[in-house]
Amino acid sequence: MQQRKIKLSILLPEVPDERDERVHRIIEVMQQHKGMDEAHVAGDGKEAQLCFHYNPDIICIDQIQERATMAGAVITQHFGHLLLDVDAFRELDDAAGIGRGLRDRNGPISVSVSAAGAIGIGYDQQKVAKDRILEVLTK
Repeated sequence: MQQRKIKLSILLPEVPDERDERVHRIIEVMQQHKGMDEAHVAGDGKEAQLCFHYNPDIICIDQIQERATMAGAVITQHFGHLLLDVDAFRELDDAAGIGRGLRDRNGPISVSVSAAGAIGIGYDQQKVAKDRILEVLTK
């Protein structure tokens, strides 16, 4: 087995860090390729890389680079992510209600709302527009 590391910022330029849902999606896609043994995140923050362990007798390094780049482009085009800071919620139930309201909509895939006012939303851009999510939040 050999390994190849590629900067996360190259494959998924809009991803803020390795905790983003899109990182897990590209790992799942890459692990399905014949000759791939494992894919995982190496490092964290802006320096995070995706590390691909592969069998060079089955798949070459150029194929890994090409497939990872293509998967990143497809994922970036298909899935959006919003990170918002709003005023802190007075009640924990308010934050939970916002989270439930967003999850009930067609499009959001992952929703994280903290009482401190941080909102993270992963969404399917084929099902809902960013403007529509912001409109729902405004209400």
